[in-house]
Amino acid sequence: MSPSSRAPTLPGTLKPLLEMQMGTGIVSAHYQGQERECEIFALETARGPHMVKVCRQSIPNLFFAEVQDLAQQRQAGRDNVPEVIAFADAPYAGLGAAGQAGPAFLLLRSVLDNKSVDFLKHKEDDEA
Repeated sequence: MSPSSRAPTLPGTLKPLLEMQMGTGIVSAHYQGQERECEIFALETARGPHMVKVCRQSIPNLFFAEVQDLAQQRQAGRDNVPEVIAFADAPYAGLGAAGQAGPAFLLLRSVLDNKSVDFLKHKEDDEA
């Protein structure tokens, strides 16, 4: 496999920031594909699945509108809306070399599927 055909990897300089925001370590990160100019990674953690969108291009307010839209969906009571953990639009103070801008990112807590939610509710009812 040539270097240009490899799947993108989660930027190493971003990993410590994501772990701090989630309050847990990343066990593994799996490339899921691309959406617009951003790479999407599924993150496995001890606190459950998360997802991060990473954009290495400098696009002002890249994720701001998406965060606002997700908040409106949650307020409207829509099911299966992921929870926003953290986001940063580029450019911002870098995590690597001095003067280096960090990549824009949007960190989301994945939503449990209905079976998981039903199981948790049943467990809570039994404990009550």
